[in-house]
Amino acid sequence: MELTHKQISISAEDIGERTIRFCISNEKQDRDGDIVIAAGCDLTNFNKNPQFLPFHNNREFPLGIPKKTWIDSAAGKVYSDVYFPTVEELSTNPEQASEKAKLVDFTYKCYKTGMLSAVSVSFYTREKEQNPNSEHGNIITKWELLEFSAVPLPSNQDALAVAAKSAGLSEAQRKMFEPEIKAGRKLSAATISKLQGIKKECDKMSGMVEEIMSEQASEGEPEPEPKQAPAPAQKTAPEPLPPAADPDSVLDIEPEQDVLDITD
Repeated sequence: MELTHKQISISAEDIGERTIRFCISNEKQDRDGDIVIAAGCDLTNFNKNPQFLPFHNNREFPLGIPKKTWIDSAAGKVYSDVYFPTVEELSTNPEQASEKAKLVDFTYKCYKTGMLSAVSVSFYTREKEQNPNSEHGNIITKWELLEFSAVPLPSNQDALAVAAKSAGLSEAQRKMFEPEIKAGRKLSAATISKLQGIKKECDKMSGMVEEIMSEQASEGEPEPEPKQAPAPAQKTAPEPLPPAADPDSVLDIEPEQDVLDITD
């Protein structure tokens, strides 16, 4: 079976009592050219342990509890009602609430206010066929829902590009968001404000880098340490000559002379 992640940004409706109703699938052709048939969804294993995760990270605690997930075959959609516990429910002492409890509450408020609207669905593809209206896409006729997750950015490329441009991001900075782009809706004013904050921090960091590089250039190369002149070679004193002989102490030996003995 093929594991697939798809970002969906259709509707996230606050239905009260800290519950958000998500449309996690419809039968419209997505950017990949795929159409996911709602009636082909298998919820059996999902409903045994339903999870609403952060960014498909199954090592993190969930952000919410899918209380009810169902298929509307007539509308061609799959819905899920996700309940977000309060800080008090997740903390023994709300005054010293954990960061995780605060994150759950923050996520709920983001979806409630419309700051977030996208989810990403993770599922196994069991059966598919070629989509005649797409060169590379498929019609996924049978699939098994594993989980779905909160994602920070809507996925529509045009909407993201317009919002990023209005926030004043450069072309290079806008490209940082391209991996998150799939299909979604127009960015909210709150998200645009967030992008403007990102731009401000990027500009600040860029200025710091330029300042450091400028200081490095002005310092130049460090001067080499002066070389010490080699110590002069020590001259070896010549060995003293033996003392001259005392002429008074020299024996003058006369050579022996032959004596002629004459006898009569």
